[in-house]
Amino acid sequence: FFVCFMDTEQQALTPPPLFGLKRGARLVFNIVNHCVAKTLISPYERIKLLQQLSPLVPVSKGVGTFHMLKFIVERQGFFSLWRGNVAGCLTVVPSLLVKEVADPLIRPLIVRHDAHENYWLYLLEELFAEGVTTTIRLLLAHPFTVLHTRMAADFSTEYTGYNSFIYSIVHVHGLFGVYRGVTLSLLVALIQKAVFILITEYFRGYTIENTNENQMIEEEEEATQNDTKSSSVVRFLDTQVHNWILSHICTHFSSIFTYPLDTVSKGCMALDIPLSRCYRKISAVSGFALYRGLGTHFLAGTMFSMTLIGLTRLKWYYLQSRRRRSPRDYHVLHETH
Repeated sequence: FFVCFMDTEQQALTPPPLFGLKRGARLVFNIVNHCVAKTLISPYERIKLLQQLSPLVPVSKGVGTFHMLKFIVERQGFFSLWRGNVAGCLTVVPSLLVKEVADPLIRPLIVRHDAHENYWLYLLEELFAEGVTTTIRLLLAHPFTVLHTRMAADFSTEYTGYNSFIYSIVHVHGLFGVYRGVTLSLLVALIQKAVFILITEYFRGYTIENTNENQMIEEEEEATQNDTKSSSVVRFLDTQVHNWILSHICTHFSSIFTYPLDTVSKGCMALDIPLSRCYRKISAVSGFALYRGLGTHFLAGTMFSMTLIGLTRLKWYYLQSRRRRSPRDYHVLHETH
């Protein structure tokens, strides 16, 4: 969901070194941003999970968002909406570590071809590189995902703490019990990533026939336009906004294909039952039971993305105010009419 709006085009073209203070500061900032966004959407995440598990454990008369919200608050209290939020925030740390540290090391070893010379081979290499990094990220974050799912799916009125949930998992299944449902979760992540990349590449207009043509058009436009700093920043921000909208829509669209698998995976992790039994029980309710909570999923994803963008823009304004000492260089926007 997240596209980082940077203040200059040059900063986007020259990323910081792999190991350095600037990259470390950006990593910490991204972790804090994601944890804040996770905390804000934690109630919706729990409601979505209960909607997914409603065919297995019918705890509420209705499966709508407001019915589930009312049920949780009346049964467990208002702050129970954030049950398991710490474990959910901990899933962010391995993902961002892989993105900031492992991905810059792995991707150059796999992606060796240029998109303008051999697009399809480049696309296959990108898909393989994304598959490798996604696998590493999921293996590191899956134990926290299992813990978060178990806690969010708990209906008991008394909160027993994280230790009891960890002990129950390890005591029954051993140390590898924290990887319950990892195979299906990995399949969901890989399929969604592949569908997302293929859809975004299609709507961006990059195919084997017109990739070189698009490159020539972009080069001609850059040569004819006035290369001032203001126009460069405006064009860059317009591109970022377009990329964010495209990525956001395609992310929602790609999740439709994998949402039934995600429902089965969450049922296995939450209730500790086999995949086949979980699928039979959910599909026996109705044909669309596997898609319960999809609307809440879209809402939570949109809120998560918008929160990240808002926090990033606040950082950008703060850095601009620190860099520009003169009041003439910084001003607020005015109404359009």
